[in-house]
Amino acid sequence: MKKSHFIKVAALSLCVASFVSLIACSGKSTNTAEKQKYINIGISNNITNINPINPADTASTYPILLLYPPLVDLDADMTFKPVLADSIETTDNKTFTVKINKKAEWTDGQPVTADDVIFTVRLITNEKSASMYASNFNVLQGTDDNGYIAESVTNVPGIKKIDDYTIQFVTKATVSSNIFNNGVAKNIMTVPKHIFEKIDPATLDKDPVTQKPIVTDGAYKLVDIQKDSYLKFTANTDYFRGAPKIQNLNIKIVQNSTELTVELQSGEIDMNLPDVGAIPFQDFTKLQGIKTITASAGDPINMGILFINNKTITDPKVRYAISLAINREQIVKNLMYGKGEVVSSFFTKENPYRNESAATTEYNPDKAKQLLKEAGWDSNKTITFNVPTSNQVRLKAAQVVAENLKAVGLNIKLQQYDNATVMSKLKSKDYDIATMGDTLIPIDPTYDLPFFVTTGNLGAYSNKEVDALVNKVKTDTTDAQTKADLFKMQEILATDRPILTLYATSQISGLNNRVVVGKPKDYGTFINVQDWDVK
Repeated sequence: MKKSHFIKVAALSLCVASFVSLIACSGKSTNTAEKQKYINIGISNNITNINPINPADTASTYPILLLYPPLVDLDADMTFKPVLADSIETTDNKTFTVKINKKAEWTDGQPVTADDVIFTVRLITNEKSASMYASNFNVLQGTDDNGYIAESVTNVPGIKKIDDYTIQFVTKATVSSNIFNNGVAKNIMTVPKHIFEKIDPATLDKDPVTQKPIVTDGAYKLVDIQKDSYLKFTANTDYFRGAPKIQNLNIKIVQNSTELTVELQSGEIDMNLPDVGAIPFQDFTKLQGIKTITASAGDPINMGILFINNKTITDPKVRYAISLAINREQIVKNLMYGKGEVVSSFFTKENPYRNESAATTEYNPDKAKQLLKEAGWDSNKTITFNVPTSNQVRLKAAQVVAENLKAVGLNIKLQQYDNATVMSKLKSKDYDIATMGDTLIPIDPTYDLPFFVTTGNLGAYSNKEVDALVNKVKTDTTDAQTKADLFKMQEILATDRPILTLYATSQISGLNNRVVVGKPKDYGTFINVQDWDVK
């Protein structure tokens, strides 16, 4: 079988301008290039920006993690591992002392210090930055309910510099270490103050520093980026956790997920990242039959979510009718080849916080029609349905949903875009309904809720009681309290139906057997990327 690797090792007299030539050639001997190790990763979602203060979407977080390591990251064993932070300690679950690695340096030679960490937190909590992470920081003293701190405030009681490498965070009330690590520490991907302080927070997304960053402190340095095609990285030999063994790491963006199987088989890519590069379920058996590939299917944790713009579809009866009209069983049975399950809650069946009485998956088109009639819904009104094309299962599921909704009398206009465009329209509320996916974090049931249901979410839903319950869960000291609050929240959401979950799927990954260290994981793929190695 012919292999066409991204990195060509032959000496060429002329350079071919294509992604397969990741190491620039000059007509001279390529002995040095031949000795360099490489790994090629495949995804099917475009990269929107490289803004560690406010990543545009899940796909954008992967290059960010290579360039700006977080204080800690969640690993597949559901524990938090240190990355930039050497340690995070607390004796009272209210004061958290963070010590950062003293060896960390920016690529321009300046040290990474507590000032950089504090500056990063102030950027995240600056309303002008519009960071989706901000709401998770509302547990800190000095922040408002949305996690913001006014720029004019200089002394924030919840953020204190102890010395050049030690920061103390103080919360408003007791919170578990998991809540603090997952909501705060994991989302601090420290940026260089001496670079970012020159930029207006309101323009970060458009600034060159988040389009093609140069001064970073991660395991890899960015060489080149074409947002709809590829990203090239080279090892940061001064990385504080050790020089990476792989000199060249590359991310290839394919136009749809079916290409991932083909390129794994050919050796064009060494692995896929399942949550942003999903392999079609029907290809799983095919991958298992390829001797050079190890194929894996995890637990069904990736949610198919139907966002509803609560500003344009204001009546809960209409939103409930939409839920009743969707045949979730049909989607799972016909599209997922046994690698999924029906859900209508943010908590899957195995989750201890799932309120079974509030998690109905009823399919009842007749009842849906009756509710639409009671709501006085105008059947001529167009409902725009935005769908990303990168994930074939999600696209086909959306087509089923569209037909289901048309069958009960709704006028659906299906609009297909790349992932970045769908996310942009979600943020600007330029949609009626839209489908996206998300991998939820089981150890912190509050983490994803700001994106979905607390005020400021992508669906423009606002309910003060829901906000209060989510904030209370962050400070609950017993599991019984947490369960009671989350059960109550689910009961409210079952009435309001501000957003719908449809199914949970397994994530299928393929890994070339030449990779001896490193693999795609549901959580924490890049934690020890400096140790990745190939035969």
